[in-house]
Amino acid sequence: MGKSKVLTNEPLIKITGMKKYFPLKKTNLFQREALTVKANDGIDLIIHKGETLGLVGESGCGKSTLGRVLLQLYPQTSGKIIYYGYTLEEYSPRYLFSEIRRLKRSRRKYQRLLAKIPVIERSIQTAKNNPKQVALRERYGRQVQIMKSECEAIAEKCKNEYGTFIAVNKPKVFQHYLKLNAKVYKNEDEISKLEMNISRFEADLEKAKLIKNPKAEAEVAAIQKQLENADLNLIADLNKKLGIAERRAQAHVLEVDLEIREARKHINLIKTDNAQIVSRIKSGLEKTIELNTEILTALVNCKTEHFLKQQRIKEYEEFINFTKKQQEMARIRKRIDALLSKTANVTGAFILSDDIDEVSKKLFRNIDLLHHIQLNKDKLTLLNVKKFKLQQKAADPDHRYTEFQIDVFNERIDKVDKKIRAFEAQNDELSAKTQKLTEEIKKANEALSGHEMYETLENQKEKGLDLSRLTHEEMRRLRQDMQLIFQDPYSSLNPRLTVGQIIGEGLKAHNVENKSKDSYQDIILKTMEKCGLAPYMLHRYPHQFSGGQRQRIGIARALAVNPKFIVCDEAVSALDVSIQSQVINLLEDLRDEENLTYLFISHDLSVIKHISDRIGVMYLGKMVELGNSDDVYRNPLHPYTKALISAIPTTDQGEKHRIFLEGDIPSNVFPPSGCKFRTRCPLARKECARAVPEFREVEPGRFVACHYYEETRNIKPN
Repeated sequence: MGKSKVLTNEPLIKITGMKKYFPLKKTNLFQREALTVKANDGIDLIIHKGETLGLVGESGCGKSTLGRVLLQLYPQTSGKIIYYGYTLEEYSPRYLFSEIRRLKRSRRKYQRLLAKIPVIERSIQTAKNNPKQVALRERYGRQVQIMKSECEAIAEKCKNEYGTFIAVNKPKVFQHYLKLNAKVYKNEDEISKLEMNISRFEADLEKAKLIKNPKAEAEVAAIQKQLENADLNLIADLNKKLGIAERRAQAHVLEVDLEIREARKHINLIKTDNAQIVSRIKSGLEKTIELNTEILTALVNCKTEHFLKQQRIKEYEEFINFTKKQQEMARIRKRIDALLSKTANVTGAFILSDDIDEVSKKLFRNIDLLHHIQLNKDKLTLLNVKKFKLQQKAADPDHRYTEFQIDVFNERIDKVDKKIRAFEAQNDELSAKTQKLTEEIKKANEALSGHEMYETLENQKEKGLDLSRLTHEEMRRLRQDMQLIFQDPYSSLNPRLTVGQIIGEGLKAHNVENKSKDSYQDIILKTMEKCGLAPYMLHRYPHQFSGGQRQRIGIARALAVNPKFIVCDEAVSALDVSIQSQVINLLEDLRDEENLTYLFISHDLSVIKHISDRIGVMYLGKMVELGNSDDVYRNPLHPYTKALISAIPTTDQGEKHRIFLEGDIPSNVFPPSGCKFRTRCPLARKECARAVPEFREVEPGRFVACHYYEETRNIKPN
């Protein structure tokens, strides 16, 4: 098995509640509802450093979208994606400075919200103890009891007299039924008028049959006479003329007959409409009642009275139970929780500090100093590389330079040395300041440890980068660490560029050459060698390579910038089986040598089993199972996973135990309620339609989203 040799339990990427919806264009101008394609609908996932996480599922389940959202090629709709390749202090993104600046404002808002809570509590307590309020509550309590009994009497009356229970529908519903009933009577009136018209038309038809058209009848007789003496060639033509002449003779009769048919057709349509309306009225009410305008009007009046009494009961109960005040209290507490959660993600529990001005200044100053130290380290890296290259030239082992040029190189080395010493001294000075500030910040943090919310807020603090909050430039710099291998090795390579230019694009974009002691061409050749590409291929174009070699070029392009995380999006699906094995072995070797982390997306379950440390199964935008590769294949916990594994082709002789899923994948625009897999699941029950199954850990390292996962082992082949 191709398991990782560098796997750790340290997270590299954490995804929490991630959603990605693609909006659909409105079909008409008056469409109110904004429709979306729910490509990813609440993904929770942790990818560990050094592991290969395999992702499987049918086409359209959102695997590729998840990979692209991780790289922020698609912006997420909601949720969080935290990247732990850098700490917040190391990368110092702009949102970190913004949150520290906002800390004072957040603290003032927090204090204002806290100040409202005792005011509301006092008002509730005062109202409870006020004699007038007590008397009012007693009076309203008696009125509530009276009105409740009146409501019950109205409901009982409707149930006994009209055959339906009044609490089922609202007044507007009954009014709608009343309008429908009126339409039934209107349609019946129209039917009566049409039937009178038909009687009149039938009388006209009898009269029309007696009317003669001498000219037309003479023409019919003449044609009939010609037919008696005609030869075979003229019979067809004369028959055609005869038909026309007969229709002329009976034209007035046909017109009346057509009017009768149209009237009867119209009657049938109206009767069908009436039947549908009556069916809607009867199905809408709890019990069938006689369709009568007076009855429906009485129902509307009773329901309106019942509804108004219920509204008054609700108002009185709110006064008695202080419901509005309690709702206001709940809203304030919810706002406080949201505010604390937002600030705690970056600054931890510092929002609880009373000396917030001084704390925010120290935090801002410390982050600013750390940012400058990191910038100086980047400059030192560039200067050391520059010094190394100048020293190589000054050594001149090949005697390519003159003595004057060598002296110039030595002068440049001295200047670079001075800059290096200056930056090192500056970093030492800045480091001393940050140590002092860090100690002061630590003491300020420890002073808050006695607060009841301290532990909760500190646990919410994220040390990694929130990818959705990075600016375009910050995300562009971070893409050196996060690369993508495309599915199609043909369309993903620019046909106008050579192999060297394709692999070198990333080096230029991320300035890798200036950070490495190797030259631009040496880096490209070393990367090609790692990926099994010969040096003579450097100046060739993509059309001169096979599919497997093209995929190696795509891998080399991703690997050239020294990434930490690579999304392999169907990286071997377009290749032959023999070439697939070569590319997979190459990916495994590179993973172990370069300490890479893969998200490996594929439809091929045998490939996933070979290369993956853990396997995630997706269905219609949601994760349904996650676990160790061997465990998932040996004992699948979700019915969908078991059906997928049963579809793996084997060379074993004998009967194949295949589980066939009935039906097609539902629409991810209008997904089923509850569990999305229930429409095809052999274990589906009422609970599956009612509640969305939680994606939870049911065994150590095993996660599943199924209400009845214990019964999966009992599913038998079709």
